[in-house]
Amino acid sequence: MAVPGVAGPNGDPPYFGAPAFYVTDLGLAGDGAGEAYQIDAYGYGSTAGTVAVVESTYEVSQGVREPRGL
Repeated sequence: MAVPGVAGPNGDPPYFGAPAFYVTDLGLAGDGAGEAYQIDAYGYGSTAGTVAVVESTYEVSQGVREPRGL
């Protein structure tokens, strides 16, 4: 990604703003086996009107797994 105000490596126009993301702890996951998180991210093209937004959820559970097949 280019720095705002600086053209990209192919002479592309500068990005309107830097990308960012947010992570939100949603608490106990629905299956009760881990913690649920919501991740929201966004990035801009060359104007404020060219924005992409992505949202997903992720579950992290505790435990130790023995690697197999090594």
